[in-house]
Amino acid sequence: MEHNPENKQRAKELRQNMTPWERKLWHCFLKTYPVRFQRQKCIDNYIVDFYCFKAKLVIELDGSGHYDPSAAIRDEKRTDILNKYGLKVIRFCNLDIDKNFYGVCTVIDEEVNRIITDAYKNNKIFIYKIIYLFNFFNICVKPFNTWCIFYPFISCF
Repeated sequence: MEHNPENKQRAKELRQNMTPWERKLWHCFLKTYPVRFQRQKCIDNYIVDFYCFKAKLVIELDGSGHYDPSAAIRDEKRTDILNKYGLKVIRFCNLDIDKNFYGVCTVIDEEVNRIITDAYKNNKIFIYKIIYLFNFFNICVKPFNTWCIFYPFISCF
């Protein structure tokens, strides 16, 4: 995924100086979440708050500066650009972290599980199609229980 190399140092500074809400979400949930998340990840010309590669998910925490009409337009443009990379963006306001932390964690967990489950189902359907094609052309196929070895280009979840 493309990124602006000039943002790397700024991302490092942001990781060292997280907002209280980012710190709470990171240390109390995302840091130990079973699917890996990264903090302050450079994507395109932006630095996103949290990024999960496996789920292609971006989590943004919005403070009071995001409620200005011009900021909302910038956020929408940023989201559109991230969507073009195939990423889903979820936004929470800082008040959500303060008042409904469990709800925020639940939404993140459900979204990650939904995305990964959908990807797994798509891979499984793809595998069945490959096996069907191999069988159609009378090509010998290994037993299905070795598909991770036989089809190394398909990620296992």
